[in-house]
Amino acid sequence: MEQDYFRGVELRSRAAGLFGVRAAPAPEAVVSFRKVSRYRLYQDVVGQLVEHIRSGRILPGERFPSERELERQMGVSRGILREAFRVLEAGGIVESQPGGGRFLKQLDGRSSILRRAS
Repeated sequence: MEQDYFRGVELRSRAAGLFGVRAAPAPEAVVSFRKVSRYRLYQDVVGQLVEHIRSGRILPGERFPSERELERQMGVSRGILREAFRVLEAGGIVESQPGGGRFLKQLDGRSSILRRAS
């Protein structure tokens, strides 16, 4: 099969040379990529959680929905959710209690994550 492919390319190249036209590349040889996005799913999750915090739908001291519930609602994996919560924990917004869930900390307005996401 590989020989047939290369033979076809060779024949097209010869024919193109004889008639003064440029041979079109074989369909298998044309590869196109789209530009890489630097956007990551966990960033969208962080943005949604921050929006809920800003709007008052999640208040300080309240427990966030479970990973399973957020997974179902947002359509992302638990790994993505965990990464988003790690970002919020590092920003001092969320506190995790092993076996107890994740809670919104009392906010003093100095969190860079809340300012950045605006």
